[in-house]
Amino acid sequence: MKNTKLFMFAACTLFLAACGKQTVKIMTPPDASNRVLFSAEQLQSTLDKAGYQVMMQQGDTTFSDPEIKTILLTEVNDTTLKKEGFHITTTGNLTRVSGRDGSGVIYGSRELIDRVNDSDGKLDFPEELKDGPEMVLRGACVGLQKMTYLPGHGVYEYPYTPESFPWFYDKEQWIKYLDMLVANRMNSLYLWNGHPFASLVKLEDYPFALEWSCVCIACLALQLFDCAGSRRRDVQEE
Repeated sequence: MKNTKLFMFAACTLFLAACGKQTVKIMTPPDASNRVLFSAEQLQSTLDKAGYQVMMQQGDTTFSDPEIKTILLTEVNDTTLKKEGFHITTTGNLTRVSGRDGSGVIYGSRELIDRVNDSDGKLDFPEELKDGPEMVLRGACVGLQKMTYLPGHGVYEYPYTPESFPWFYDKEQWIKYLDMLVANRMNSLYLWNGHPFASLVKLEDYPFALEWSCVCIACLALQLFDCAGSRRRDVQEE
């Protein structure tokens, strides 16, 4: 009997605590692109961690409840914005993030995310803010080589095998890395290797040059490109 009372007390406490959380609604259009949906997911994750109750709504973007803090993410054909640029406006409880394209929505959402994180979870959103990247390409270079020669190989000969580069085949780590690039407003990723032929290029006249299956790398690359696409990353081999 005593245990039952303790359980009921704990359940009521949790219920009252949940009721005390402020609700935030994130709205996206019915035809929202992958990048807009990705932005909504990133915002939801940040607001969840900050202790808010988050409602996700895709479809009807009518601001119907002025009592609920609402964030609307949408792409707009606004030529006054830079490519990948965004426009944030806040009126009452409605904050609208309008991107020139999907990337602009991502960067506008990142602006809100940074403000939440930098203010201990407060929803201190700007009344109006226009911004966008100054540089067309902003990225990081990942070196696919080592500080020493591999046995039986010469300069720059580093086949992309799981034994030599186990992290290259770790999809979860790649997703975290791509998310880090997003947080830093980067839009390109460069895989650098001085001699990629041993892994990436199959030449009819030199079949022996290919030391590692292109199929394995192609499968990983397709997954990587898919994840990068929703985050607006261009992946290039150098």
